[in-house]
Amino acid sequence: MILVGIHGIMDPPRPEVPDAIAEAQSAGVRVVMITGDHAVTAKAIAEQIGIRRSEEQTVHTGAELDELTEEQLTETVRHAAVFARVTPEHKLRIVNAMQVNGEVAAMTGDGVNDAPALRSADIGVAMGITGTSVAKDSAALVLLDDNFSTIVTAVREGRRIYDNLLKFIRQALTANVAEVSAILFAFLLMGADPLLTLTPLMILWVNLISDGVPALTLGMEPAEEDIMKRKPRSRAENIFTGGLGQRIILRGLGLGFLTYWVFQRALDGGLAIEYAQTAAFATLIFAQLWHVFDARASTTIFRKNPLGNRALLGAVAFSAGMSLLAIYTPPGNFVLGTEPLSLRHLLEVVTIAALPTLGLSAVKEVFHFRFL
Repeated sequence: MILVGIHGIMDPPRPEVPDAIAEAQSAGVRVVMITGDHAVTAKAIAEQIGIRRSEEQTVHTGAELDELTEEQLTETVRHAAVFARVTPEHKLRIVNAMQVNGEVAAMTGDGVNDAPALRSADIGVAMGITGTSVAKDSAALVLLDDNFSTIVTAVREGRRIYDNLLKFIRQALTANVAEVSAILFAFLLMGADPLLTLTPLMILWVNLISDGVPALTLGMEPAEEDIMKRKPRSRAENIFTGGLGQRIILRGLGLGFLTYWVFQRALDGGLAIEYAQTAAFATLIFAQLWHVFDARASTTIFRKNPLGNRALLGAVAFSAGMSLLAIYTPPGNFVLGTEPLSLRHLLEVVTIAALPTLGLSAVKEVFHFRFL
């Protein structure tokens, strides 16, 4: 027998995988390798791509799992980085053990035998290229390019969408609280014969134009810089966690009281009720347009680039322009009951409307109150 050579075969990881794993780990997503390969091979690859970074992260084989009880496996998966030489039955046990620990388990797979684990996982991810039809039918998601980095990209995009949803809720509910409280303050502070701060048609206009249009563009906000450095949310967390509910109420009451104050100030100055309502109407509109720039920031308005969302800038310009037409054109005066404001009063209203947003944001910036 004459040795003429040795042929080595290597299937290296994709070059983008180490960075994707590092990004997932910074986001609090624990990546575990489950493979049918030999344990030594799996361990070497896991260390190469960053799945296993310390000796505390253990490596286990399917034979070891067969000797573990469900309680022991539940404890083992807490610090495991690699499971090698496993069968589809082992995958299912691993998923169940993670769920017992309160973790949200996402499982990838491509074969018919992976279907039970894909179905049992919180998020089953089937391979779109190499995956069987059974695996795809059992999964919640299908990965069209069979690339792990795409999963991390999806996590980032999902967090961005959730963030923007909260921003929309904050803007919309703050506007609603402001509209209701502007009228409520009149009933509480004007005695037995209160006057309406805003007419019903004015409120309808505010909901549709000055609030609705800019709020919709918050869905186009780019991702926050720290979005992949946050820890995953708890299953029990609701949308008002983190002081969002308090911010909505406090900001809404602030905008509502300011609107009522402008209305009362105009009446005290001897102006007609229609003129006073128009001043309150303009105050609420521009206060909401100022507030939408704060609603797009998870911190404060001072830490966010005001030019970062061009769609929002266009929506604000559209809402402001349409609202000015409602105040300064005969059709707007006839339909909404508005009266043209003097230039001095308009400039005062635009300036005063910024005070709640800028003032409360400044206090939050200095004292770091979460509820502001």
